[in-house]
Amino acid sequence: MSFLDKIEKKQYGKLDSSDVQQQMEAIEAMPSKGPRTSVGRILAESEKYHVGAPQKLSPLQVRRGVMANRLPDFFSSPEFLDLKRRIQESGGNNQPAMVVDTGEVDEKGEHIYEIIYGHCRHEACLQLSHEMINGQQKMYPFLAQIMHKDTPLTVRAALTHSENAGRTSTTGWENAKWYAQLIQTKVYSTCRALAYSIGENENAVSRYVRIVDSVDPRIMELVNDERNLSLTSLEKLSKLKQKDEALYESRIQELLKPGTKLNCDVLFKALLAPVAVIPEAGADESIVGKDGSTLGTLRRKQRGAGFTLVSTVNLKPEGWAKLRELIDRYSMKGESGQA
Repeated sequence: MSFLDKIEKKQYGKLDSSDVQQQMEAIEAMPSKGPRTSVGRILAESEKYHVGAPQKLSPLQVRRGVMANRLPDFFSSPEFLDLKRRIQESGGNNQPAMVVDTGEVDEKGEHIYEIIYGHCRHEACLQLSHEMINGQQKMYPFLAQIMHKDTPLTVRAALTHSENAGRTSTTGWENAKWYAQLIQTKVYSTCRALAYSIGENENAVSRYVRIVDSVDPRIMELVNDERNLSLTSLEKLSKLKQKDEALYESRIQELLKPGTKLNCDVLFKALLAPVAVIPEAGADESIVGKDGSTLGTLRRKQRGAGFTLVSTVNLKPEGWAKLRELIDRYSMKGESGQA
């Protein structure tokens, strides 16, 4: 029953505005029952692990950890370089990141921390602290909220996800790899538990983890811009391998040369190129132009004895040269054909 139903009705069933106001004030004065979602409960729980106010740390005291959701190739992107410039101008990051005390110390007795979120801010401070700028080198402090070393890994993961939720700069592959890492390192035992904890769709999380787990390691050797890997293209590659493993292997082997690194678009274009269908022997195949008009007929002869090409259009001299070049380039050695 709503609060309106509980209000004593005046004569003729009409409500007095003062009654409504009194009930509203009573509801607002009631103690909060706390967040209702799992994510809300976890984030509320995290506050008890805070260690004082945010502090300025040496970036040398801080390291990447299991919560890292940025791949290294992001740190050469225009977005990162712009962030680095702004941090340089301000002498350090102004928006606090979050780290957790590892319980370890370095050779100087300084505490060592792992990042929960703020990997880009830390990387910028770290790079700047190692660079000579205007003839001098100085430390760029890393402002971060410290969390107690006993902060549960599930709480750390929820904090990482909450900080990055809604940002477009993390790619699908970065998110997928982060999910898979949380499962592989036993932060969560199942995709269902992970999805519930961070408030994401279970089917989407399961799909992402499945793609990461099934990716061919040789793809990772070939790719130059890992963070731009397309999840859909990786799924298509997996289907190609299942359907025609010989074709898949031949294409992979053709690309696997020492020092070969390809951007994702070039890599997928080579691996997912359409397979040309060879006409059946004795069958005629129409050659259709871009405008839908018939340009000629192609007939493959019996027993691999070449083909016959009948054109219904005239070719320019350079067209004849191009045709001869194509026939020469793609002819099977030891076999003859005619056009």
